[in-house]
Amino acid sequence: MMRGVLRWGGHGVSSGQGASADAASAAAVALALIAVVVVTAALSQARIFAIPTVLAGLVAVSLAPVARACERIGAQRAATAFVLVFGGLGALAAVAYVLAPRFEALASEAPDIVRRLEYIVRRFEAEMAQLGGAPSSGEGGDESGSLVESGRRLVTDTAMATPALVGAAAYCVFLTFFLLAERSRIARLVLWSAQRTATRRALGRAMRDVRLQVSTYLFAITIVNICLGVATAAAFWALDVPNAMLWGAAMTLFNYMPYLGPVLVNAAVFTVQLTNTLSVDAALAPVAALALLNTIEGYWLTPGLIGRQVKVSALAIFLAIAFGAWLWGAAGALIATPALIFLRAFALRLAAGPQKRAPLERATRESRRHKS
Repeated sequence: MMRGVLRWGGHGVSSGQGASADAASAAAVALALIAVVVVTAALSQARIFAIPTVLAGLVAVSLAPVARACERIGAQRAATAFVLVFGGLGALAAVAYVLAPRFEALASEAPDIVRRLEYIVRRFEAEMAQLGGAPSSGEGGDESGSLVESGRRLVTDTAMATPALVGAAAYCVFLTFFLLAERSRIARLVLWSAQRTATRRALGRAMRDVRLQVSTYLFAITIVNICLGVATAAAFWALDVPNAMLWGAAMTLFNYMPYLGPVLVNAAVFTVQLTNTLSVDAALAPVAALALLNTIEGYWLTPGLIGRQVKVSALAIFLAIAFGAWLWGAAGALIATPALIFLRAFALRLAAGPQKRAPLERATRESRRHKS
């Protein structure tokens, strides 16, 4: 009888402990959800500060391999950061100066492109109506005018936002310089912020993974995108496509959005070419060339340079781009994939713990073993 009472009491204590553990787990999940909502709302409200901050961090991580290579041959850290940041800024300014007239010419042609596209759609509707025996609607005569007016409002809004954009750009440039020049000091501050030795080791290994893998990946992706943009410009020039350099620059920029970016560029190229030539064959030729270049880049060039060390599922990339576009618009969509890869490497190392090798490190060691 006493054994039954003790056994019953033991079950009561065990069930009570299980209930308290479940309650603690539910409370932790609720706190995590609240924290996610609060951080998301803060990032949305502080976009004018958050976007250049995140962009500066990603650019600094991307330039870190070049900075380390220069420092290994004796260059000073501050001088290296200055040359990389402001030299890159000068190169971007030169590219923008060259492309500005072409962009202005294409923007001035936007109303004509809209009218020609409207004409093509109406002609297609008329042909389909004749085949179906129904009369065409013939409405929508002022749609192009409303689109032109929307374009004018967009130009006005952009002009009014120019001072804020210039300030954000200057902040991003100087923050990138300081992050690159003071990266060792920042790493020490992050390590000293951890109170436990195990946490400090996990943070150190996570930063090492970011330094060895993510920075190399982002730098390699930047080189790949530049090569893809140059190849796109050359192919479009050979096909006699107007504004070939502008399309190459667009491909370089939008290829930071895997899957979605090339689709957007293809759609824009097809639309502009169709309205300029009124020929489906002439519009499909640059699209086919761009699809071929994307295939070469996606299946051979990028895997050959990077391998499988940083592999993210297409669903995760799509969700990251969608979330970034919802949170910060076009800027968020562009930086979503690099930010996802950065956070993924950090999270994998922290989840692996201080005594285990993260999947990123294991993949690196296995790839080196296979090469040897």
